This record gives sequence, structure tokens and C-alpha cells, in this order.
Amino acid sequence: MASHHIVPVKALIGTFAALLALTAITVLVTFIDLGPGLNLALALGIAGIKATLVLSVFMALRWDSGYNVLIVLSSFLFIALFAVFIIADFAFRDSIDPVEMQTFGLESPVKPVTDGYNSH
Repeated sequence: MASHHIVPVKALIGTFAALLALTAITVLVTFIDLGPGLNLALALGIAGIKATLVLSVFMALRWDSGYNVLIVLSSFLFIALFAVFIIADFAFRDSIDPVEMQTFGLESPVKPVTDGYNSH
């Protein structure tokens, strides 16, 4: 029979404070332009740290068996692997197939509104 672990209040409060600090850092980083690739990597890194804190303390994986930790980590590994393939597809699509970047002279069926709210 599995035993339950009671998380100390000090650990809960510390984790909550760390999550608030990381959220503030995430908001502050949005005001700095590091380029699209580095901004995305930094945002995903901070989100990964926050997810690790939530999983380890609030979901008590820190005190759980190694099998459950392995299952959670492998799930994140597969999500990261799929994200890498999607990001690589978008990043290098135009260099592999130049036709993807062409517009073919098509016009948008949506007409811009020129006189405020009244478009009639």
C-alpha cells in the first residue's frame, strides 16, 4: 500500500513565491526584444521551470516513486520532441520549398473599412 507524503507549509509557500517571481520575470522579459528565436526559447525555459516546480512540489513527485517520475518525464520528452519538429518545419519551410513563400498575386476577400464603423 502506498504511503502519502504531507508537504510542509514552508515548501508550499516557497514554491508559490518562486512561481510568482518567475511569472514576474516572464512579464518583464516580454519588454526586451531578443529576437524571435531567443524570446521563444527563454519563455519556454521559464515555463519549463515553473512546470517542474508545480510537478515536484504541488503534485508531490519529489517524494513519489521513480516510476511515476519516469512516466511524467517521458510525456514531456515526447511533447518537446513534437514541438521541435513543428518549430523546425516553420523555421526552414521556405529554404526547403521556395514555393511556400510566394503569394501568387492573390487579393484578400476582406475589404478594409475606411470610414470608421459605417461600412455601407
